[in-house]
Amino acid sequence: MIRLSALAAAALGLPQLASAQGLFDFDAAESGFYAGLFAGGAFPGDADFNGQLASAGSAPILGARNDFAFEDTGTYGVFAGYQLPFRYWTYFHPRLEFEISGFDSDLESARVFGAPQSASGSQSVTFFLINTYSDIVWRDDQALVPYLGGGIGLAEVDVSTGTVPASDPSSAYRINDEASALASTFAGGVSYRFNSRFEVYTEARYYTVYDVDLDQTFTTSGTPAFSGRVTDDLDGSTLTAGLRVRF
Repeated sequence: MIRLSALAAAALGLPQLASAQGLFDFDAAESGFYAGLFAGGAFPGDADFNGQLASAGSAPILGARNDFAFEDTGTYGVFAGYQLPFRYWTYFHPRLEFEISGFDSDLESARVFGAPQSASGSQSVTFFLINTYSDIVWRDDQALVPYLGGGIGLAEVDVSTGTVPASDPSSAYRINDEASALASTFAGGVSYRFNSRFEVYTEARYYTVYDVDLDQTFTTSGTPAFSGRVTDDLDGSTLTAGLRVRF
């Protein structure tokens, strides 16, 4: 019983101890909900979808190596979040948010087995992310506030491409499939606070979508000859500007 009482007393004393040591400061930070939106540019990295194709009922006999380059495009998103009621290590004010964002990008060029192909198509990526950011605050009336953070969640990827070998215009490699995959982001930016309610910001972000697994077919004279699965990680970056409204 004495031991349990001692543990309870220690637990109750931890917040005061942490605050006294400067790890958490519950008196120096305001909390509250906010929401916003953003738009900007998306810069997808090259995609290398590799795998094995096979005819129906047979072992894989044809390797697939697709090197795709996608065009830069626009991106957009909305979010809602909550600024937590404390700072840690004196200067870092954390917040959590849920975000929905995405972009659509046209296929710019393609190579199959290292050979350039006549190609057309696109990819679309929609993110559902839980983000955590830390505003870096050293003064209560600070107008420019830098921040760092990132997120993790789900990405819905839709890829539609058709590549036609120059040596055989009657044939084509086609991907027309969608997949759900784990996604993560790393981001940094700076906010400008007009007042206690409104602020604008600009942010640079790097994203990765892991193990995107899609169906691919090889057709000849319009008839499917081989099919299989191809896989790659997708990555890229975005540069956006947005508005936050605090409640």
